[in-house]
Amino acid sequence: LVIHYFLNHFVIPREAKQFPNKLVASAWDLSSPLRSKIITGFSGTNDTQLLLPVHIRQYDLPELQKTDAIVVNNLLQPENENYQSLLINATTENILKQIIRYKETINVILDVGALFIDGTNREIAIKWLNLSDRNQVDYVVYFDCDSIVVDDRQSHSCPFVTSPASERLDRCIFYLDEIHTRGTDFKFPVGFKAAVTLGNGLTKDRFVQACMRMRKLGNGHTLTFWSSHEVHQQIEILKTNSITIDRRRSESNESINLIDILRWVYENTQQATWNGLYHWATQSLSFQRKVSAFQHIVWNDNQQVFTNSIMTDLSKECCEPEITELRSMYGAARKLQTLFEIHHKRYEHTHHHLSIETKDAVLKRLRDYGGTKQRLSQLLDEEQQRELEQELEEERQKELPPSVKPCEPILHEAITRLCDMHSDIIDLTHFPNVFRHLPYAFTGTTFLKECQSENWSKNIWISTEFQRVIETKGESLNPFLRP
Repeated sequence: LVIHYFLNHFVIPREAKQFPNKLVASAWDLSSPLRSKIITGFSGTNDTQLLLPVHIRQYDLPELQKTDAIVVNNLLQPENENYQSLLINATTENILKQIIRYKETINVILDVGALFIDGTNREIAIKWLNLSDRNQVDYVVYFDCDSIVVDDRQSHSCPFVTSPASERLDRCIFYLDEIHTRGTDFKFPVGFKAAVTLGNGLTKDRFVQACMRMRKLGNGHTLTFWSSHEVHQQIEILKTNSITIDRRRSESNESINLIDILRWVYENTQQATWNGLYHWATQSLSFQRKVSAFQHIVWNDNQQVFTNSIMTDLSKECCEPEITELRSMYGAARKLQTLFEIHHKRYEHTHHHLSIETKDAVLKRLRDYGGTKQRLSQLLDEEQQRELEQELEEERQKELPPSVKPCEPILHEAITRLCDMHSDIIDLTHFPNVFRHLPYAFTGTTFLKECQSENWSKNIWISTEFQRVIETKGESLNPFLRP
């Protein structure tokens, strides 16, 4: 009874939630084959161009075609031949202690392998700071909720841009978690060395993107590589197989080098692309189903005419069933087939009006790159667990200050005397209606009470003209402060 209650009220409602239908969107829906405009790409997707929709073709600018070779050449420099493997089930503290004990000082951790999993970014960063040398390091820099944060030895946190650490990068250590090893840019001083973690399934694009956080790689920045025990075994197996195939290699060199790491990364990339081709071909069917549905909409003077019946039919055509019966997944005998065979059969059983050109292009790519590897043909081969995360929609509304009227400028006689080089020195305290201390610049705002005006220097003055900018009727000036 207790087990049934627990399953019915806690497990099944959450873990077995399904909907009758689902509306699927993919990269195919982001662009139309009818458009002739250029679609701009971004870095870090070169190795996944096989997974682009067939109506999008990658075009490399001539001056950038050598970029991949330059990056790989910088990675293969002798100063980057530093590889370390970690113990089984190594914790964050174990990894940090091993990094601290390394023969050279490591200033940056690029956790692209996601090996630091038992703590938040702040906990990991502070733990590393506490283990580091006090004579060399004063701050640790990390990301907290996509904001760059700095902590000092007293565990005081502040934004990076407003901290003294932004001007003293040589006294900082940097921890970049997996998601922020792409798209971030720090101007690390020359001589900085980074520890790059290697995790299971790491692909070339992610690996290279992480390494290139060291912008001066090959010209002052260097790398070390730290793999989990599982990854270390994978690299060793690939190395052994390559030695067996290529007898010309020196079998006496048993240590892992950069060539072995890159071989493992390329192997992961190839496997990830092969796995992605299955979903890519499935997405092509979904896309063509929606294109076929939209072709039945009536056009009137270059405008689409939508009615309630059309919208109902459109939703039926575009949506796909989400509930999958166990009989269809596990009832029939499982059969191994190549990717081409699986999707050729699925195309034959599709009753929608498909584009012959798209169909031929998809099947040709599956035939050319799918290879002879086989997989189970039942749906996605296995029951997949899906994480349902309830997200709150955030919509930013930009609120501009209201339109106001500027004050008419007034030139006081005291200011004229102050600017006259030949006049006597005047005492500003004798002109309280003209000169005031600096904190009075915030008059009319709530910040005046918070700025601790008694702690500001008494030698810095402002004129009331500096204070008078816009005409008000007693309302707060907070909307006019810079953020």
